[in-house]
Amino acid sequence: MKHKPSEVAAAAFVLSARSIKKINAWNSEMERWTGYKEKDLKTAIEDLKQFAMEVNPKFLSTLKYKF
Repeated sequence: MKHKPSEVAAAAFVLSARSIKKINAWNSEMERWTGYKEKDLKTAIEDLKQFAMEVNPKFLSTLKYKF
């Protein structure tokens, strides 16, 4: 893997928070507890976003509707 599991988890959190419009979800508390700044996760976030876009869009819309 290119990224540590903790980086992938943090990137997933940032992307999910953005998708539900909680723009400032990654705050100083998150940085303190994880040791990651959002700028440090930029590559992981972009890679995860690209991976998600490769998934069938119909599946993503169903997933978004469900949750």
